[in-house]
Amino acid sequence: MALRRDGRLRGRGTPVIKRWLGLLARSGVLLGAMNVVAFLKLRSGEHVIEDGMGPLALTALAGVGALVAIRLWDRRPQRVTVQEVRSAAAEADRALRRVRAENERVRRQAAQVQARLTKIRARGTGPAGRPSAGSSGPGRPGQRPDTDFYALRTFHRESYQCADTAHLTYQSAQTSLHTMSYLVRRARFAPHRVVARRARAEMYAAADALARSHGELRVQVDQGLEMVRTLNANTSELKCEIRDSCGEQGQEWFEALEERIEKAREERSADQR
Repeated sequence: MALRRDGRLRGRGTPVIKRWLGLLARSGVLLGAMNVVAFLKLRSGEHVIEDGMGPLALTALAGVGALVAIRLWDRRPQRVTVQEVRSAAAEADRALRRVRAENERVRRQAAQVQARLTKIRARGTGPAGRPSAGSSGPGRPGQRPDTDFYALRTFHRESYQCADTAHLTYQSAQTSLHTMSYLVRRARFAPHRVVARRARAEMYAAADALARSHGELRVQVDQGLEMVRTLNANTSELKCEIRDSCGEQGQEWFEALEERIEKAREERSADQR
């Protein structure tokens, strides 16, 4: 109960012998503290049965204090090495390349959706808000042919999937950012414990490289999340344009899509409860 779930003795990388020796040592500290307090309290000749609350309370407090001390000791971060910092910096660079590529893909998709929206609206009405000369067939003014409906429906699905994939990439990058932020703080203080001048210089250089990659990755992730919000907004407008411009089949598609979205939202709410 005193140790962290991911503490020193519960980590997957901790050898079994070291783990059990550590648990035995901590158990010895706990029992030793409680027994020493009980011995000091009772050596004056007091009988436990006659006046047991005082010794028991002091012994319990000693046990709680020992558990707190064990907890604080176990939470001490292990010493970080130059190799660990360099590996984290290399992973940050790889994540940065992935995020940049995803940002470019989202940027292109958002621009394509915006261009398609502009094209649809330009075809729908003339300069004075009247139906354009090219619009024909049943339905509302500016209704598109069936081929346009299927193409727009496919394009909407591609945009939606692009935003979903990008969001998963950014979520993974945010998890890596949290881990790297903790490692950056540890790496900043690690050189103070290093005696050799060369080792200190290597640690400072590795920590600076990791900090730079961490900062660039955070900026790129923030930009990507903003672009995803823009893409989602454009995709939502495209959905409404399909409903308004593609007649009855567009309206039926829109209503079916809204039903699926509402059903998925209800299922997520049920899972959270």
